[in-house]
Amino acid sequence: MYFKSSGRTNPKTQNYEGYYRIVESYRNATGRVCHRTILNIGFLEDSLTPEQLNYISRSLTDMYEKKLSLFTSEDPLVKKWTTIWWNKIVTDKKLDLSVYDKDSRMKMLIP
Repeated sequence: MYFKSSGRTNPKTQNYEGYYRIVESYRNATGRVCHRTILNIGFLEDSLTPEQLNYISRSLTDMYEKKLSLFTSEDPLVKKWTTIWWNKIVTDKKLDLSVYDKDSRMKMLIP
């Protein structure tokens, strides 16, 4: 997962700002790479740096794939928004969470 932004006029501030969404890449049945919007974030309430957005996207991907992160961020904003957006993804059923079971990597290694 990664963040994708497009410029829009924020109706609250009347300024041209980034409008964010969380996107996932996948291959369709013919093998073509496609992109699917998982969650529309909108205009960010807190000013997050690109590094913070990268930590959040990596954390969300690790949570989806049920992996333990080797590098975690102690930043309270990263933790806050990761939790909020993950809960929104789960409650809105935006991802098929049964795809990655905890033994899926082992099944791929054993013939």
